[in-house]
Amino acid sequence: MISLFEMEPSCFDLFRENFIREYAGSISSNYGYSERKSFEFASLDFEMRLPNKLDTDGNYVCSIKLGELSIGHLWYIESVEDSTAFICDFFIEQKYRNSGYGELVIKNLESRLKQSGITRLKLHVANGNNGALRLYTRLGYGITGHNLFKKFD
Repeated sequence: MISLFEMEPSCFDLFRENFIREYAGSISSNYGYSERKSFEFASLDFEMRLPNKLDTDGNYVCSIKLGELSIGHLWYIESVEDSTAFICDFFIEQKYRNSGYGELVIKNLESRLKQSGITRLKLHVANGNNGALRLYTRLGYGITGHNLFKKFD
């Protein structure tokens, strides 16, 4: 059974480290920045978005549990004003991927959001993350645009 639980404060530092590492890697590979600059940008962005850590208004950071075992995390933001939510980060450990858990997590989140009066869910899929793109497409999500980038010499 897959469930979403509010992340325990003791897990926050590991979540932060993992998020920044993954985000910095994405910035570096997609935009060609140095590892150092990518890490600095990812760190600053994280601190700006969660200035009060787990107590930042409108942000929900959940541990994904398979029974009692934590297998990932989900971070999303709710905007009651326009009845939308946005997934900031969704991570399942590699050894638990391609087992249907991602679909169960998203369906669980959708149900939770509907109960809160949220009517739309938005997200970003990083370039090259074909598994995530397949998952969201299968669940009825539509592509709304593309991010483009060009580096000048």
